Amino acid sequence: CYHSMRAWLDYIAAKDQEIGGWAMQFHFGDWLSLDARTPGEKRGGTDVALVALCYYRRSLLLAARTARVLGKEQDAAHWSEKADVLREKIRKSYFTAEGHCIVNTQTALLLALQDELSPQRVVRVSSAGLPPAGRVKLQTTDTTGATRFPSS
Repeated sequence: CYHSMRAWLDYIAAKDQEIGGWAMQFHFGDWLSLDARTPGEKRGGTDVALVALCYYRRSLLLAARTARVLGKEQDAAHWSEKADVLREKIRKSYFTAEGHCIVNTQTALLLALQDELSPQRVVRVSSAGLPPAGRVKLQTTDTTGATRFPSS
């Protein structure tokens, strides 16, 4: 299984070296969302490249975690470092200096919360539909990694 994880990440890394990089390859993106920009569009309104980069980063983090479990500390450090570099690339491309996500869809905002992408660990929640309006502080559980909204 770990060999397959490495092969997948090596494939993405190779595609990332091509013109446009991994983000510009074909991706289904947010294909379950109903907020498409144009009628008849088969994908949601969330930037496809953002979704692709977030899941690439998630794959890097899972590989790092798996490597640690297997005692492959050098691999774990490599994948973690790549994930950190990618997080900064995502932040630079999709977040303002104040930490607000510039893609105003529920999917983008939830990815930002889930993946701790906002530099201030705060994501501005728009009227696009996430409760409540204003700012939501990120809270994650250490055991599951699940993101939740504060109860009060």
